[in-house]
Amino acid sequence: MRKLALLFPGQGAQYVGMGKELFDKYAVVRETFAESSDVLAKDIADLCFNASPDVLMQTENAQAAILTLNVAFYRLFHEEYGVTPTLVAGHSLGEYAALVAGDVLDFADALRLVDQRATLMAQAAANSEGGMLAVIGADDASVARYCEQVSTPDAQVTPANINAGDQIIVSGAVTAIEALQAELELLGIKNQRLKVSGAFHSPLMQPAADRFAQEIEKYSFREPAVSVISNVTGQPYESASEIKRLLVEQLVQPVCWKQTMDFVQQACVSLALELGPGSVLKKLAKHHVAIETLAFDLKSDREQLGSLLMNRSARAQFNQDQQINVLNKCMAVAVSTRNTNDDLKAYEQGVVQPYNQLKALHEAGDVSPETARSALGLLKTILDTKGVSALEQKQRFQQIADEVQLKTLITDFSVAEIVG
Repeated sequence: MRKLALLFPGQGAQYVGMGKELFDKYAVVRETFAESSDVLAKDIADLCFNASPDVLMQTENAQAAILTLNVAFYRLFHEEYGVTPTLVAGHSLGEYAALVAGDVLDFADALRLVDQRATLMAQAAANSEGGMLAVIGADDASVARYCEQVSTPDAQVTPANINAGDQIIVSGAVTAIEALQAELELLGIKNQRLKVSGAFHSPLMQPAADRFAQEIEKYSFREPAVSVISNVTGQPYESASEIKRLLVEQLVQPVCWKQTMDFVQQACVSLALELGPGSVLKKLAKHHVAIETLAFDLKSDREQLGSLLMNRSARAQFNQDQQINVLNKCMAVAVSTRNTNDDLKAYEQGVVQPYNQLKALHEAGDVSPETARSALGLLKTILDTKGVSALEQKQRFQQIADEVQLKTLITDFSVAEIVG
């Protein structure tokens, strides 16, 4: 059984002409655009298809346009396939589309909230000298340390988007960003300034967060119908009240996208579908090899999706929450567990090589009792080499046993056999 995650991109994914092909072809897409135009009193189709890049990229325009297309694609996907996802997640602004997909918010309310959010963010940006910088090739802990070294009480820069293991976006005062760039150049670390109007997901957005906290209380939120992952925590929301609180915090806190995708993989989701303009989230998912990620905006990916979900039995396979592939779960635990071993030779022999064996077993597609037992043994080697405690190992293996229903797969399996 394959589990499905729906992913929604955020600001920065927009491009002129986005959605035009499917807008012309499907009524549900046109109806979604019309609904958005009515709620916001602006022509969203004209904005998406005919505006200049400079006009479309303005925060007040980009956020409304992207949310509209995200939801239009979600509705089209649901109409075409009727598949219920295991979980949904969105990157920054994309989280509002995820909340619509999770039946937490009505689309109209999401549009109104995002419109207010964009206005407040634009105002905060106009009142501060802020910017953002992409750092490529350094881990989040190192980037956080570099930020702290160059920040001063009057000019701070902090991590804003933890997008992947080697891609971190930082945000803050322009002077602090310039100091950080100089430091990164000395260290030989690739970096690039982003064409944005402000220091989003940083303390410079606090005025926007304060006012948004008042605005969000005017809206009714429902409990999620499916798991919705929070940007702030990288974990599923537990209540409607928590959603409101963390959406406010999201304005000043980093987007934990790597942690979100770690959770998706650990939940044994093997297929993720990006619903929105472009394929930025598909590209970020390259580090999560156990997840096949498709972008609905790409025609070739839609054709591939159609072949996966073309018949009723295939759709039912996604909708039935039954046994999960034990190999997929072992791979997810292997990559998401923290390493404390600095011995590179031991790491190569005890982590890299066993993980490559897991991948080979996964690609072979054989989930026999013997294969499953081999996979669990390889995972045990990886966790031992990483220095994972006996207690955490026991918890990890018990989680696997529970989630993949190992009793139906290996009749004589017990956690004690693996962890001792």
